[in-house]
Amino acid sequence: MADSPSKLSFPYEGLQIHRGWFPGVIGWVAAEHGRYYAKHWGLGAVFEAKVAGALAELMLRYQSDTDLLLTVSDQNGIVASITVDGGHATVSQDGARIRFVIATEQSHGRGIGNLLVSQAMDFIIKAGFKQAWLTTFQGLDAARKLYEQAGFVLTEQCDDQSWGIQLSEQRFDWKRLE
Repeated sequence: MADSPSKLSFPYEGLQIHRGWFPGVIGWVAAEHGRYYAKHWGLGAVFEAKVAGALAELMLRYQSDTDLLLTVSDQNGIVASITVDGGHATVSQDGARIRFVIATEQSHGRGIGNLLVSQAMDFIIKAGFKQAWLTTFQGLDAARKLYEQAGFVLTEQCDDQSWGIQLSEQRFDWKRLE
């Protein structure tokens, strides 16, 4: 279950941040990924289904001490999301994984992505993870900038067709400074 939503102050006035699952959140995250990536990248049912399945799998094993689902909402509903997956099969080797970072187009440019990445990194550090990783596509420059500002470094890039079309997938890694 989600914690009670917390109201955010300047510069995010009018927004609330929610932690954890609540009814409809899995569907919203999958649908927003589907809408955005269909419109801008030509991705279809394969992509949206993979997002929905992977998020559902995370929620089935969600543990609040190692996993995080954050959403931001305004008076009209959810506008952004991010997850930290700290219980996946390769966590001992790779660390926590950031996934499902999305914001509605209407909320772009408001700093919400920066807020969510910062919150995710705070969680990763407090949970004791020594490293983290994420994947994205080449060309998502605003997202890449957020990740690099948080200390992530591009470590791999390869062509990938598993999302239904040819994309250049990128992996970014973060390591805690001792």
